[in-house]
Amino acid sequence: MRHNKKGVSTIVATIIILAIALVGIGIVMYVIIPLFEGTTENVDYTAKCLNTGVTILSATYNPDNSIVKVSLKRKAGIGNDAFDGVKLALTDASGETQSEKWKGNIEVLETKTKDIITLNEVITKVEASVYFVDDDGEEHVCLQISEKIITENTCVGAGHECVADKATCNSKQGTVKTEFSGCTSTQVCCQNLF
Repeated sequence: MRHNKKGVSTIVATIIILAIALVGIGIVMYVIIPLFEGTTENVDYTAKCLNTGVTILSATYNPDNSIVKVSLKRKAGIGNDAFDGVKLALTDASGETQSEKWKGNIEVLETKTKDIITLNEVITKVEASVYFVDDDGEEHVCLQISEKIITENTCVGAGHECVADKATCNSKQGTVKTEFSGCTSTQVCCQNLF
């Protein structure tokens, strides 16, 4: 009896090729396609970010109650996409940063003000960036950052110091600067003349 082994090897080879093709299709469906879907979603949020942004109009720090008052204005953009909020970074004189979320949208060209209780020492810088939340609850923070340095009205820096009272400032041959904040309620800001 003669067996034709050549015909069997062709069938086995065809089955192996089909199995490899099915595994390849499975890899494409479950690995490669989701990678491209995520990229498309990121491109969508990047486009939204380019058309959306906020500007910090003002930021002041009150050391008596550790509150930073921040005023934001939404920039005019091509799109009017509602965003989910603004992330704020409050940085103190030592470089420590406190993060805060300002939830909710701001309409185009609208200005909103918020008081934020700080955990850190004297706040010297505020940064703001818009964020969006997708259907899965993941936040997409825009790279555009608005920054405001709080030095112009804070008694911090060269030639200024917080002293106990007006008499102490006068004894140092200084001038009391009432327009500056950053000292406690019992102190005054003194500009030294020497």
